[in-house]
Amino acid sequence: NFEENNVFPCDGCQKLFCAGSNCRDLTASEVKCVQLKQKRRLIFLWVEYKGGFWKVPTLIKEIDELKKKYGRMAQGMEEAKSS
Repeated sequence: NFEENNVFPCDGCQKLFCAGSNCRDLTASEVKCVQLKQKRRLIFLWVEYKGGFWKVPTLIKEIDELKKKYGRMAQGMEEAKSS
């Protein structure tokens, strides 16, 4: 039996979380942050979302490296065809 004020979304994926006394998936600081949600400055991301969120820069770098490798391979194939 949760009040509407105790339920809030993850700022990343909008999954609902509860800040009530029966909820166990939040730390005390996360609950405090969420309870101040009118003027909240920190974003709240649930653990699995946060893990993926912080991997994005690494993934972008790896994608760029793969694009460069693909470009070099494509260029090598074109050169081999024209030889």
